Amino acid sequence: MRIFSQISKPEYDKHGRMKYNPECHPNHFETWKHKDEQYLIDNYVIDGPEAVAAALGRTIGVVMTRAYVLRKEGKMPKRKSGDPTHKRIRNKNYE
Repeated sequence: MRIFSQISKPEYDKHGRMKYNPECHPNHFETWKHKDEQYLIDNYVIDGPEAVAAALGRTIGVVMTRAYVLRKEGKMPKRKSGDPTHKRIRNKNYE
């Protein structure tokens, strides 16, 4: 597995989220497996969307959208007011 310093320079959107990069997001176009959904449900509130996206090999936007869909379907609990919020992890070179 390649480390991030060896990967081509990632691009970021206006919200600081990494855009699709095939080297970082190998599962981006794959269908969601049950184990991936379960990992998302179990770790989204604890780790945040960035860490879950990295673990699943998908973009942050896709992970956030899937969490929204799972919450609407009742498969994932809705966010409570006491749940932690996660600060966006930004690249120090991000402008």
